Amino acid sequence: LLVVITITFKFLLAKDVEAFVKLLGSGHIEVIEQAIWGLGNLAGDNPKIRDYVIDSGAVFPIANLLDKIPAGSSFVRNASWTLSNFCRGRPAPDFEKVKRCIPSLTKVLIENDMEEILTDICWAMSYISDGGKSHIPFLIQTNVLPRLVGLLDHPHLAISVACLRTLGNILTGDDNETQ
Repeated sequence: LLVVITITFKFLLAKDVEAFVKLLGSGHIEVIEQAIWGLGNLAGDNPKIRDYVIDSGAVFPIANLLDKIPAGSSFVRNASWTLSNFCRGRPAPDFEKVKRCIPSLTKVLIENDMEEILTDICWAMSYISDGGKSHIPFLIQTNVLPRLVGLLDHPHLAISVACLRTLGNILTGDDNETQ
């Protein structure tokens, strides 16, 4: 019975994820936003499902959409939260599969002041920077550091702690990266 339930769950999950990823190409922003929200919920459940969602091709279309949407909309909130979910968890996701998120999240971090968005993105940067020394140069190249330093004294503790953790992770790099 457990095998049947597991196989059924995997089949249903595959169909759900496939449907949500396909809906990212919809001509209706409301449909796209709901698909992004669904993918974010699935990815947030556990690392295996997160990796399945990432492997299903969700990263690039969401990041590409996020690059085009103006700051402050609910769409930006949902898309940045979803990309943040793609970056979190243990074991960490394959960096090569999620690094496309970083420039988009950096753009949103620079353009927004909404606490919920800042919190999600700062924690995503923390998770990414904790993934290994090979991630640090990529983060530095996105020019996210001035914004993270600027948010260190943010009144919302979760934001300043996430920034501090990210910067601390970056400081574990080599001398050039530390400078």
